[in-house]
Amino acid sequence: YRVPTGFWAQVLPGVRRVHPEMLTVAEILHGDYAAIAQAAGFDSVTQYELWKAIWSTLADRNPHELVWTLERHDPLRGALLPWTFVSNHDVTRIASQVGLKGARVATAALMTIPGMPAIYYGDELGATGVKEERIGGDDAIRPALPEQPALLSGESAETYRLAQLSIQIRRTHPWLVDGACGVTQWDDQRLTWRTTGSDGQWVESMLTVGSEPSVRISDATGELLVV
Repeated sequence: YRVPTGFWAQVLPGVRRVHPEMLTVAEILHGDYAAIAQAAGFDSVTQYELWKAIWSTLADRNPHELVWTLERHDPLRGALLPWTFVSNHDVTRIASQVGLKGARVATAALMTIPGMPAIYYGDELGATGVKEERIGGDDAIRPALPEQPALLSGESAETYRLAQLSIQIRRTHPWLVDGACGVTQWDDQRLTWRTTGSDGQWVESMLTVGSEPSVRISDATGELLVV
């Protein structure tokens, strides 16, 4: 976002001629994502609005921001493939933002929203880390990977299992990547959205906020996952 879109519009076509299967992801904090992507020729941009809305909804126990953001998110379909996330290399980890239970809920909810979801390494185990505005302030959110995979037990094992089940929903409903997403019902405690595919298939998510957040995910066959 610090480089003029006109520069990328000149450079990317030539790169694509050499590498036709490449995917261009641009880090953009805010603004008109679709207009920026179209002007520059980006395939995807970082969906920081959705990141902020998910953790704020859980932390503040108020669905309003996520309702507003999902209404802005849906029109991005066709213009670009949003890169969606609940943690990344530049922000406080989701488990530090909303607690371990909230982090599990956030990951499951993310998998039902159109776009290209990414799980930041360690989040699948419930890793914590707070970003600080100082030299070295990113160290806590960017730890080195262990030389060997950790043996999972307790909360880490359960968090990993729920992450797998959440990803499985995405794998078995691949049309979620560009489905139509709309809020169907909401009040001060709950928010329900439905993502619908081109053939009429759907996945519905009911998010409950509060001291014990939860998300219930279902499709036409019945309940898929409750976190």
